[in-house]
Parts: sequence; C-alpha cells; structure tokens
Amino acid sequence: MIINAMCSQSRPDGTVLLCTGGWDKEVKIWNINESGKVSLQKSVNVKCCINSLCVGKDGQVFVGGNDGLLCRIDV
Repeated sequence: MIINAMCSQSRPDGTVLLCTGGWDKEVKIWNINESGKVSLQKSVNVKCCINSLCVGKDGQVFVGGNDGLLCRIDV
C-alpha cells in the first residue's frame, strides 16, 4: 500500500482517530489509544485512488479522489 493522504483528530477521551488512504482505493480508519496501541477501526473502498482526506468536526471523514470524487464516511 502506498499512502497518498493522511489526517488525524484528537478525541476528548484521549484517543486519536487516524485516517489513511492511497492507491489501493481504501480509506483506513485507525484508533490510537493513550498507550500508543494502533488498531484498525474501519476500512472502506471508495473505488478510486485517494488524493486527500480531512476529518470533520463531528468525526466524519471527507475523501477526495483522483477522478473528482468527493465523499463522506461516517465513523
């Protein structure tokens, strides 16, 4: 997997939401706990190469693809 985009958001409970995406067309949403343990929370195929990611204020993930796709993933 080649990662083209990555973003994160700190949560009030001390964990971090980390999102990655790239050529494999998968947005992977990771959870990092306070001790640094990383676990895959969710994986979504958006059917295009991912160029950009952004976490919204309510925890949703916005995805920009190489074909002009813009979509929202609710976490």
